[in-house]
Amino acid sequence: FLAAEGFMALTAPVPRAARAGDLLLALVLTTHTATLTAPDGWETLTHLTAPTNALAAIWLLRHRIEDLEPATHEFSVDAGAAWGAVLLYRGLAEAGVVASVAADQASSASHKTPSATATTYSDLLVGVWAEYGAAVWTAPGTMTERFNAFDGVGPTTRTILVADQLPGVTGSIGGSTATVSPAATAIACSIMLAASPPPRAVAITRPTPGAFGIR
Repeated sequence: FLAAEGFMALTAPVPRAARAGDLLLALVLTTHTATLTAPDGWETLTHLTAPTNALAAIWLLRHRIEDLEPATHEFSVDAGAAWGAVLLYRGLAEAGVVASVAADQASSASHKTPSATATTYSDLLVGVWAEYGAAVWTAPGTMTERFNAFDGVGPTTRTILVADQLPGVTGSIGGSTATVSPAATAIACSIMLAASPPPRAVAITRPTPGAFGIR
């Protein structure tokens, strides 16, 4: 992880730390029925909606940073308002999403993400919590907070919390609980991302004495 920035009016900034080959993830919060359109060069990895929460849906998109990268990227939606965050990572694989799942949560002061499955020891677990309201989120103690903000636009203020961790194990990874104040209805998502495999070691063969004139 290198950097994170929020954006409004669907103009997503490219963090200054970005360099060619880095992976830029965009997490966009829209209304439940809205369709998000991404600019050229972006791939929609997953679209998560909670079954009964009519206010929230999460879109996860990916963009590989290029040599001649623009300073911003423009998204659009066909209904309602939207806002989100971009997260810059280095070392994530082209394979993208291993698993993703969302759950809607009744009004509560704590919200747990669903379990997700890791296929390798280096898979990265990203937790996303979102709600419509002026609530304040606290990330789980087992995860590293990457983004935590609200857009400040009432009456439908939107808040997003993003945190991640390297579980270091394979198989089913239990959910993580974030707290929110005041209590709120929310959508909680677990997204497992594949990390790039380590570079292959270069085999070095020692010359055999006497071969080709070597002494």
